[in-house]
Amino acid sequence: MHERQRVEVAGLAGVVAGRAAALGLLRPAGDLGLFVMISGSAHRDILAVLGEPDVSWRTLPSPPARTAVVVFGPAGRLDALAVDGTSFTDWLLAGGDRWKKVQEFHVAIQFGSSG
Repeated sequence: MHERQRVEVAGLAGVVAGRAAALGLLRPAGDLGLFVMISGSAHRDILAVLGEPDVSWRTLPSPPARTAVVVFGPAGRLDALAVDGTSFTDWLLAGGDRWKKVQEFHVAIQFGSSG
């Protein structure tokens, strides 16, 4: 990593840490520590993990658009559930650097009816 990239990542980590602390958005990330997902620029969320052993922030690839929740599973598995109307998509962080669509399903909802 070049020095400029290190400075930019460190600056981003500082922004993430400040926003997360201010908003109380830290959540468990399994064995990795704690994570935060906040709205970033250009309609891309920022996903960052605060972990061991040096208690430093590590940014992960931005989750797919319309991600509602991320799930840290066993053996380092990371899934993102994206919602778009009645469509739900499960994305898997593959190889640590890209999101791969695992499953997509549609739920039939009759809008405007109450029962």
